[in-house]
Amino acid sequence: MIWKLYLQDFVFLSVWIFLCLNLKENVHEYLQIPYLIFSGMIGICLMIPAVGNPKQIGRASCRER
Repeated sequence: MIWKLYLQDFVFLSVWIFLCLNLKENVHEYLQIPYLIFSGMIGICLMIPAVGNPKQIGRASCRER
């Protein structure tokens, strides 16, 4: 599935990466790489369109529930 990367998505992902890199210091040394991989996957999952409503992104569909 291919979706467009809008400015809002780019800003969200930039803030997400910034927060994850700052919070990396609170994670044990051996778990930092899995933490960054998991955080990256979650960030991307929050950007892709929702399955039930393709016009709405994932993080917006989480707020409605």
